Amino acid sequence: MHRIGKPNLERPSFIPKFACQNNNEQAYGISETEFRRDFTDSVEDFARNRKLSNDVVWKLFKDYYDGYHFSAESEGIYNPFSVLLAFDANEIGTYWNQTGTPDYLAGLLKRHVFPLTEIDGARRTKNQLADISIMRRDIIPLLYQAGYLTIGSYDDETRQFILRFPNIEVKEGFWSSLWENYLNIKPYRSTFDLHRFADDIRKGQPEDFMLRLQSLIADTSSETEPDKEIHFQNIMAIIFKMIGMMVRTEIHSARGRADMIAETPGFVYIFEFKTDSTPSEAIKQIHSKGYAEPYAADPRQKFIIGANFSTVSRALTDWIIE
Repeated sequence: MHRIGKPNLERPSFIPKFACQNNNEQAYGISETEFRRDFTDSVEDFARNRKLSNDVVWKLFKDYYDGYHFSAESEGIYNPFSVLLAFDANEIGTYWNQTGTPDYLAGLLKRHVFPLTEIDGARRTKNQLADISIMRRDIIPLLYQAGYLTIGSYDDETRQFILRFPNIEVKEGFWSSLWENYLNIKPYRSTFDLHRFADDIRKGQPEDFMLRLQSLIADTSSETEPDKEIHFQNIMAIIFKMIGMMVRTEIHSARGRADMIAETPGFVYIFEFKTDSTPSEAIKQIHSKGYAEPYAADPRQKFIIGANFSTVSRALTDWIIE
């Protein structure tokens, strides 16, 4: 087994055991070489029981449970906790959150008003990653030390690490916990509401989607939000991340393009959201910036959606769909 760190017995309850590091005890992960060497029989059994090929199972385990890096040069490490649970249950699942309390983390993110779109791909120096005392200003070091983020690459010029979610399990677990806890969605409604959002996207029903979104934002907003604009942006990030995982389609969000672009086999949705402005301004920006141009020859039906969020009423006030 490959040593990856030492767990802190006094860690906050939301930090998964696998991720914690200090000088008390050893924690271990599984290298690629060890996984291929020691789990051949388990993979074959899993493949036979699930009626999958061995190659597909190897890839599933790698995509879901590999990817932890603790230096710029280190090889990827599998989470042993999740690997063993997946073999035991004979199912690929998101077991990561079982080792901590994600609602506490969701509360931190909400309370400290950190833009969720800046988590995946965040850049920090070695000293910044080692300091969680600045948590009120920067949640990234804590997410790294808790194992929700890992080192993706290193920029020699700026001497910064580029951080990523290590694998599908952690990414899905992270956004799922925010969906339920950050948005205050009742557990018995969580999956139901999410499926309805996803169905709207799949079926080409943007008006139904926007009405549902308006209702959710109204239920989630509160007068205690310290920064209503970032709060709204975070709600949108959570919803679109979850829809992307439900629909299994591409949902883009990047600088220099529309706020959100969702693609399904039959439809392309281009969203632009304004704060304390008008939907017309959002539509105007989509056209002036040419956000839809890459899809001009695309045979799929396209929807251009501009919407406005009011920080005064804390509501999604109106929208235009073209």
